[in-house]
Amino acid sequence: MESQEADPERAVDRGSFPLIGLVVALIAVVAVLAVAGPRSNTPTAESATTTLASATTSTTTPVTTTSAATTTQAPAQEGESTLSGEPLLGEAVGLTMWSGGDRPLGSLDLDTGQIRQFGVRAFPIFATTAGVLVYDIIEREFVVFDGETESLQPLPDDERFRITTVAPAFDPNTLWAADTSTEGRVEWRLISLQTMAPVRTAQSQSVITSALPFGIELAVGPELDEVDGKVYRLTPGGYEFWADGSIVVRDTTSALIESCDGEDCTRRWADIRTGRFFDELTPDLNDRNEMLGGGSWIHSFADDLTVSEFVSRDGTTRYDTGLLVAARRFDISPDGEWAAITGQQLLRMINLRTGEQLRVTEAAPILGTAATVVLSDST
Repeated sequence: MESQEADPERAVDRGSFPLIGLVVALIAVVAVLAVAGPRSNTPTAESATTTLASATTSTTTPVTTTSAATTTQAPAQEGESTLSGEPLLGEAVGLTMWSGGDRPLGSLDLDTGQIRQFGVRAFPIFATTAGVLVYDIIEREFVVFDGETESLQPLPDDERFRITTVAPAFDPNTLWAADTSTEGRVEWRLISLQTMAPVRTAQSQSVITSALPFGIELAVGPELDEVDGKVYRLTPGGYEFWADGSIVVRDTTSALIESCDGEDCTRRWADIRTGRFFDELTPDLNDRNEMLGGGSWIHSFADDLTVSEFVSRDGTTRYDTGLLVAARRFDISPDGEWAAITGQQLLRMINLRTGEQLRVTEAAPILGTAATVVLSDST
């Protein structure tokens, strides 16, 4: 998917400045935007901002409101933590919500209401065993942020390998980094989160990505490669032919493959690591799809952005997300039980077991109008 979002707008404290002071403040904001602004070929935030539609759908209950390489030190923590002491979702879920973008990176413990805000201007992308992978919009690089030590570890790149997108890997102690700058070829490096050094390389002809704000893209790793109607599987020795067909959706472990004989097409789930196909219900999906929640859910939406749904792996359950999807500002928990949707300084949570929707007002202090959100297991 092509990226459609730009650097979000920054808010200005209007206060009671005299006229001269106001002019100076506005000049300062313009200077900040010039430093951290979008690349020259990215649309403006105004034209690309995602908006939330009505949160009440026929498949869910109405929304209710609940009443949170080289290592370098991040700037000091901004603001003080607050504690409600009570689960914000009505039950203990063991999850932390991360958000950032047009506001500094922040976290909210959904069980205790603890809020932390850090002096890091970054978009969270996905959780890893070493911390949260974020995109630092000041340094314009992918880094791993450790919330306990407040340290930043940039992913290694060099003149021969420029990281343009990243992807989760099967081994949670690693992640994939990709250089897509060469047309017709994607270079991959599997990076150890312990050493921040490459432990494997790969090369593919295709890459599947989804768009985040600020022109950032999140990829699916090179476990599979699709070329000219054939699907190839990455093995320890390199790529080998796997199946005729195309990839409908996949993650690091499983894939939905479509094979056609004339106009007669069939879809089957398969295990990528073993190469085995198996009998399992397959879902009806829209034009574009992304697997989330440990492979238990699929975000499926139409090219014209008229439909956006969370669809269960077997297709038996689906929830209208209420989104106009210009860029992904949502996540599903690792256990596949909760979905988080953000936008316009709101956090909406969907209980994927029951369909109940909650607005978490405690999250407002760390949510901007153009932010990404990540759900991770609480430590």
